[in-house]
Amino acid sequence: DLAIIDRMIDDGIDQGTENRVSYLPLQAASANYFVVRYDSQGGSVVQSDTVELYSQLTQPVSPVKDNYAFAGWYQDPDYDLVWDFNSGIVKRNLTLYAKWDPVGYTVNFVSNGGTFIQPQTILFNQKAVEPVKPVRSGYTFTGWFADSKLTQPWNFGSDLVIRNTTLYVQWGPLKVQGLKAASAGYDQAKLTWSTLMGATGYVVYRQADGEWTEIGRTTAPVVTFTDTGRMTGTAYTY
Repeated sequence: DLAIIDRMIDDGIDQGTENRVSYLPLQAASANYFVVRYDSQGGSVVQSDTVELYSQLTQPVSPVKDNYAFAGWYQDPDYDLVWDFNSGIVKRNLTLYAKWDPVGYTVNFVSNGGTFIQPQTILFNQKAVEPVKPVRSGYTFTGWFADSKLTQPWNFGSDLVIRNTTLYVQWGPLKVQGLKAASAGYDQAKLTWSTLMGATGYVVYRQADGEWTEIGRTTAPVVTFTDTGRMTGTAYTY
C-alpha cells in the first residue's frame, strides 16, 4: 500500500498537481477505519471506538446496571453471536450489545420459634416459592410478613423479590377440636372441647357482629368455660 501511495505522489508532482496529491494519504487512511458502537442496553454509557480495518478491539470497562450482572458483548440484540475480544477482527462499522443476567437475591425465613425454613435464592423481579408451613407446638401458622412487626403480609402469588428479603412468620393460638356450645341458662352458654396435647391453657374468643373478642381463659386440664351476658337474637361464634 505504501509503495502505491508513494508512486501516486511522485506522479502527481511530475504533473504539477502537488496540492491535490497531498491529500491522498489522508483519504486512503480514513477508508481503512471503522466505528464500533457499544449499546449497553440500559446500563452505563460506553464510549464508541474507532479502529483500523482487520484490527482487534480493546475490551472496554464493563458497564453496570442496577440489579443485573454484565454477561458480555454480543454482535446482535438477540445474543446469538458473542464477540471475542481475543480473536474478533473488525471488518466494518459495528454495534455490540451488552447482555445482562438478573442478580439473584436471598430470601430468608424467620420462623419465630417454629421449625427451620431453608433460605431461597431468587432472581431479581421474580416470585419467591412459598415454603412448606413451619410447625410450632401449641400454635397455628397464620402467614408470612415482610416486617418483624407483622404489619405487611407477603403474597407469594404476586409479590416480587427486588432485594435481599427477610420474611417473618405469624403464629396464632392453636384451635381446639370438638368444640361444643350448650345452653346453660337464660343468657349463658357452656362451652366444652377436646384436650389439646401439650397445651398449658386455653383462650376463649367470641364473635358477635363480625368482631372477635377475648372473653376468658382457662388453665389446663380444664376444658370447659361458661359464657355469660349473651343477648337474645344475637348469633355468637366461638
